[in-house]
Amino acid sequence: MNYLFLDVETIIDDELLMKAGSEKNIIQFNNNEFIRQNVFHIPICFSVIGNIGAQDFYFKSFVSKNASLIVDKFFSGFYLLIEKSKQRDSTYPIIVTHNGQSFDMPILTLQAIKYYDLLSQEAKNGLKEYLDANDKWENSRPNYTSRNTIYHIDTYLLTNSYSSLKALCMLNGIECKTQMNGKLVGEYFRKNKLEDIAFYCAEDVLSLAKLFNKINVARGNEALILPESLNQCEIRVLE
Repeated sequence: MNYLFLDVETIIDDELLMKAGSEKNIIQFNNNEFIRQNVFHIPICFSVIGNIGAQDFYFKSFVSKNASLIVDKFFSGFYLLIEKSKQRDSTYPIIVTHNGQSFDMPILTLQAIKYYDLLSQEAKNGLKEYLDANDKWENSRPNYTSRNTIYHIDTYLLTNSYSSLKALCMLNGIECKTQMNGKLVGEYFRKNKLEDIAFYCAEDVLSLAKLFNKINVARGNEALILPESLNQCEIRVLE
């Protein structure tokens, strides 16, 4: 199987929030509290570990001040991964996230629709593949947006613990974030510390991959070949 481990970092769209947010949302924003509604989030960074076959992987983190570049890079890469997966073993990649069914993927999708006219053709193809829900029972292709899809594994839901990634990793002896925390992403963004955000995001996706690997082995599958350290991550600033 081909897995795509994903984590996304965001900032708040304060202009949209002031126009369409509730009073509670605005209070949360002013108190630097987490706002759950994904429509108010702008993706500024994503990190991926792509596991292609048993012996091959890539580890990359992309960051930008331009959300259209972020979603274009993600969905064009997603499309290329789909094509490579189908050519290799006639399967589609399985997305693995932590709370990504409710947060990461909806944010990327909403922003890709917003910037659709600016997307490359490959990104448009990737978005179409993700949104295609014609095969309800997933007999020949994924229905990625379905809550019950087998092509998006969300560890937040899979464990039925509804716990943070950090808590689950600490429970399993997996090293997790050390550089910063989510509340600092906006501050780092304003200070133009983009590579620090990319590194922070990469920490999360590596922890996610290691956590899933333990779950996957417990399900009776072979351990995946994964990066051993953050030094193996390629960090790119998109401009």
